[in-house]
Amino acid sequence: YVILVSIFLMVVGTISQFQSYVPVLLSLNATRRSVTAGIFLSTGGLVLAIAAVAGLFWLSPASEMENVAEGMAVTAGALLMFGAFGMFMGAVAARWGRKGIIVTTIVAALMGGIFGAGVALLGHQTVAEIQHFLMDRNTAWILVSGIVLYVLAGGAAMLALRKLEVRA
Repeated sequence: YVILVSIFLMVVGTISQFQSYVPVLLSLNATRRSVTAGIFLSTGGLVLAIAAVAGLFWLSPASEMENVAEGMAVTAGALLMFGAFGMFMGAVAARWGRKGIIVTTIVAALMGGIFGAGVALLGHQTVAEIQHFLMDRNTAWILVSGIVLYVLAGGAAMLALRKLEVRA
């Protein structure tokens, strides 16, 4: 549940950073590149911190996790994918104002419905069952695709904010 809550807070926090902090920092003469890089690095640091805390929980003797490093890599990859989603949606909301907020709300509602249906269908499985499902599969693609999507979303956010006008 810690990971589910952290996903929600990370996505909402990233979107909120674009809506509230970007205009303030730009009005204080910060560059668009430095503002986007700050959000990019802060969200990336949050992903690493959450993966590390999850790894500490999995190292406990009561944990069912057999391969902690693989679990941390899968967790970090999934969190980077959600971070990329939050970064992209935050840039859309900041760049296009009310229209962007409407698009962000619709996409977030759709993603929440899909994610909720997945939890409802697969929520009864334990960590051991999920790990047995992933055991004979190469899970490195989750981390690699998370990194690629995160970098692409950071680039898209930088491009979206390139022509952002700050209104007083």
